[in-house]
Amino acid sequence: MAEFFAMDGYAWFVWPTYVATLGFMAWLAISTWRGLKADRKVLAELEKDAPHRARRRESGATDSTPLSGTQTSDA
Repeated sequence: MAEFFAMDGYAWFVWPTYVATLGFMAWLAISTWRGLKADRKVLAELEKDAPHRARRRESGATDSTPLSGTQTSDA
């Protein structure tokens, strides 16, 4: 087992790389989770300011009216 951890003398290069990679991955996961929490908070505030949008989104209704200035033609 000691041979595995020593890695034929390359342990000083390999193990810090593993630690740095795991540290970066942990930072990325935590950063993403905190960003998601902040975005949900902003969304809740926006829905509080415009409740008609929240109701429409919750009911699953879609706006089927075309955008102003657009026309469809079969010509």
